[in-house]
Amino acid sequence: MSEEDQLKRAFFGRGAEYDVNPQRPKPRASAVGELKFTPGPWVARRTGAGCSGTRGWAIDFNADEEQVVDFVYEEADARLIAAAPDLVADLILAAATLRRYEQSHRAKSTEESTAKAEVNAELATRFEATIRKATA
Repeated sequence: MSEEDQLKRAFFGRGAEYDVNPQRPKPRASAVGELKFTPGPWVARRTGAGCSGTRGWAIDFNADEEQVVDFVYEEADARLIAAAPDLVADLILAAATLRRYEQSHRAKSTEESTAKAEVNAELATRFEATIRKATA
């Protein structure tokens, strides 16, 4: 199994089908139930649900305002958390793309292409570690 397929399986679940477009991989309905976390999109919503009436942010995962996170004080934190599913999907696509570039550069067998392959490999390895951290 290719590294790209392993990453997709880690993100979307076993036996998942993928609909990969140029912008980001998206799970098809058959894979949604197999995610280890609540699938996106997640939305940051201003709320007053904090202690002593403190205003903050909730992270919702559906139109019924069911929450992944019930309260965050800072808007920037709420937006970052809400972007998590898209960030992981984009990172999976980026890592897979870097691995393809790495293979392409290694096949050229020149000093310059080998240097490019090493840069691609280093970045892909970092991205893959982050993906594993987020999807474990």
